[in-house]
Amino acid sequence: MNYKKIGLALILAGTVLMVGCGKKAASDVKNEPEASASVDSTSKTSTGTSLSVSLDLPEEPEVPEGLPTLMLGSYEQDGNPDNGAEPIEWIVLFNDGTKSLVVSRYVLDCVPFNKGFGESDWENSSVRKFLNNDFYKDAFTPEEQGKILESDVPGTEPEAYREARIAEIKAERAATEDPSDDTLPIPEIEIPGTKDRVFLLSDFEVKKYLPDDPDLWGDEPYAKATSYAASKGVWFLTEENYKLLKYQDKYPETCIGGAWWWLRTNPEVLTKAKDVNTTGEIRENGHDTGESHDGVRPAMWVNIVPNSGN
Repeated sequence: MNYKKIGLALILAGTVLMVGCGKKAASDVKNEPEASASVDSTSKTSTGTSLSVSLDLPEEPEVPEGLPTLMLGSYEQDGNPDNGAEPIEWIVLFNDGTKSLVVSRYVLDCVPFNKGFGESDWENSSVRKFLNNDFYKDAFTPEEQGKILESDVPGTEPEAYREARIAEIKAERAATEDPSDDTLPIPEIEIPGTKDRVFLLSDFEVKKYLPDDPDLWGDEPYAKATSYAASKGVWFLTEENYKLLKYQDKYPETCIGGAWWWLRTNPEVLTKAKDVNTTGEIRENGHDTGESHDGVRPAMWVNIVPNSGN
């Protein structure tokens, strides 16, 4: 809600300030900070001076509507294991009324996409094993695990893959001698992928669900690292580097603290995996799979329908 211009009438009744109980001495008044005000009019009276003062207050900034969030599970985040793990906040990217696709608000840990810098896709990566074993068991109680769905995780952008396969099928049919092949229905096309409870977002999911709409808070691709992830070596944008690289002309200050985080998509070679940089841009050429300064933002599908009888 915007502030309205507030008009204040300040009356100085008398030319001598009385000091007493509940009143400030003249020296105290002089030392008070002055309010920023514009004088509209001044008039003399028998008792003193009456000033009509107009106070222009800054407008309250409009906070855009944000994506919903939920709390589920806990994980070390503040870097102090003595006080226990902290609750994990998840951003809800999509829901269909029965289940929600969520991603952690923060970069929670720092692990390589695949240990050893070798070739690896998402299916055979060590980060997949980490998320669906160590992270899954450490972050969620058995009851919480019951809310996390095993989901089909496509290894490529579904629509693009489907269109490419349809084009291939039509080309194969056009090359046959029987022209009636072109009238045959297109068979169901299976999208290659894995079945996981916890996974990394792909490049096409980031573009779809985190487009950085200026009118929508929380859909920025960049994400801040937790203190724990920073202690593990995740690379993040410091205030010093923000100024040194003159990012202020290109990126908002909210990028400060933004960290590198892995995507599950490979570029042209399997020795690299795509990631998101500190300012929220997808690095299409990717990063070496064994890179030790990229973090993880786990994603998953969560059941939002209460169990019957609850």
